[in-house]
Formats: sequence, C-alpha cells, structure tokens
Amino acid sequence: MRLTLEDSTSIVDWMDSYEVDYSKLVGNHKPPVYPLQEEQVLRDNFETLKKGLSDIIEVSSDKTGKVADKNDRFDKIKNMLEEVKESIGNFYDSSKTVQKEKIPVSNKNKRSLQDVIDEYNKENDYESDPAWDYETFTECIGTEIYSEIVEEHRWYDVQDVVYQVKIDGEDRFFETFDYHITGDNCASDMDLDLPTMKDVREVYPVEEVVTVYK
Repeated sequence: MRLTLEDSTSIVDWMDSYEVDYSKLVGNHKPPVYPLQEEQVLRDNFETLKKGLSDIIEVSSDKTGKVADKNDRFDKIKNMLEEVKESIGNFYDSSKTVQKEKIPVSNKNKRSLQDVIDEYNKENDYESDPAWDYETFTECIGTEIYSEIVEEHRWYDVQDVVYQVKIDGEDRFFETFDYHITGDNCASDMDLDLPTMKDVREVYPVEEVVTVYK
C-alpha cells in the first residue's frame, strides 16, 4: 500500500528492500523454448532405439535352457527394456517442437485498423457506420490469408479467419470469425450472430519449427 498519494513505491521495491526472492515469478508466463537438435543426433537416437528393440526380440525368441537360464534371460530383457525406455525419452526430448519466442510489437504510435477503414470510406464516399465497417474491412482493404475450422455443426462450420491489411506500408494481421454454410440456408436465416468489428483483433505471426521424418 502507498504511504501517500505521491508515493511511487511498488511491490517490487518492497520485496527488494526485504530481500525476497521472486525470481520464479519473473518470465514464468513465457512458453517453453526447446533447443533444436542436429539431424545426426536424432538419427543416432533413432538407430539406438531400433537396435535395442531388435536385441530384445532376439533374446526373447530363445526358448532353450533350464528354468534358471530363462530367469536370467528375463532379467536381461528387463534391463534391455529399461535401456529402450531411456532411449525413447532421449528421442522424444530431442525431437520436440521448437517455438520461437514472439517478439512483442508495439502499435502505440501506429494507425489503427479503424483509422484505415474510416480513411477508405471517406475516399470512396462510403458511409462510416459500424454496420458497414466490417464489410469494408473484409471486402475492400483486407486479404484473407488463413482460415481454420474450429467448430462443426450440422448445417454450418465456424472458422477462424485471418486477414492481411497493409497499413502505412506495413503488413499487419487481423483475426475474426466466419461461417461456412453446408446447408441451403444462410447465416441470417439460422439466426446466427454475424461478426462485427468488435470481433476483430490484431494477431502476430509466430514461426514454429517441427521435426519430421521422411
């Protein structure tokens, strides 16, 4: 709590003054970023895993010997399975998806999407009205570059859609939703809520690198 209205002391200042360790609270909202292993490392782990499984098949196929001999083989197989389990863990750890940390982008001093819509409407003698601004956004200044079905219903699907808009020479991206009608009726006939500018939010491309094997 503040001692006076002008007091600028923050909770961090208090924790620092009492030497409180809050290091685990710093940056704990960030997604994990895994190191990308070299291709040869992945191949070596995969070959080790294959060899371990082959060895287990060979040992377990031997039906000869006395009970004591079979017990020894069971112990050997158990140890080999433990090694395979470890190899699987190593292989999984070395082939995880690597996600680059998104760099925060500040648009504080940049024009908003609404600014661009208003400018376009004025230049083309269109009425600036919330009911028509969405149409200007999707049909005039935006280019659809991505869509993904997120909900499936009997007569329609709900899609997340991303539009690219060039604002002052910069490509920016905005997400909204749309309907893919699979029946004969339109969205309004089914009393579906149509998207408006309130459903539009700015998004940012995040590059993901996934290891695959062909």
